[in-house]
Amino acid sequence: MGKTYRDIFNQRGNLYNQAMAQYPGARDEEFTPLLKLLQIQASDVVADIPSGGCYLKPYLPTGTLIYSVDPSEGFLADGVSNEHVINAEIDQIPLTDGSVDKVYSLSGIHHLVDKKPFFREMYRLLKPGGLFGLSDVAKDSIVDPFLNRFVDEHNTQGHVGIFLDASTLTDLEACGFEIISSELVPYTWNFDDRKGMVHFCRLLFGLNIGSDEEIERGIEHYLGSESKNGKIAMHWELLCILAKKPETKPL
Repeated sequence: MGKTYRDIFNQRGNLYNQAMAQYPGARDEEFTPLLKLLQIQASDVVADIPSGGCYLKPYLPTGTLIYSVDPSEGFLADGVSNEHVINAEIDQIPLTDGSVDKVYSLSGIHHLVDKKPFFREMYRLLKPGGLFGLSDVAKDSIVDPFLNRFVDEHNTQGHVGIFLDASTLTDLEACGFEIISSELVPYTWNFDDRKGMVHFCRLLFGLNIGSDEEIERGIEHYLGSESKNGKIAMHWELLCILAKKPETKPL
């Protein structure tokens, strides 16, 4: 396809933002593990890269300084108002070396063919001892074929994700990081009803091909769902990695 992250979300960032605005609690269980892993404090300087529409900001402690960095004007064009929003390529960020305590990256870098320039940039931004939390789709997980088969076939842009695998940890270490943990974390996206689940997915993934019934069948075939606490819970899972920039450079 040859489409970059910026190309993709300049076209459908608005739909993604609509999904997040109309179903604000749907992905709560996705956001929690990554932020809990990083143990973010109000005194931390934090960067969200790529940030999309800055969805994780409300989950951080009040007063946290957060830099929301995204290359797509399409994501950032919907009234995101914050002096710390930065529209820039995620491997060329206009922040000084060692200026950030913690970085998190949620479900964005599977659009990068070569992730090492991004990892090197995260290493540069972090202070010695700083933490990098990465949560994204794992190769051969249930999400892999849902995105690269079903979404690819039902979105005129297609979807060709390059998902995380064992080489991701090797690349992080090659860029100087110490790996603290790596775990595939299952959870659910939660909706009031099945109609809401389908509508959310149609918007979020830009599914402009196929009926609601086809989308529901695709969700059930690849992901599955269940009833939970009076809601419809759609299965999802991401690989959650915590890495650290060493306190001192290795000899």
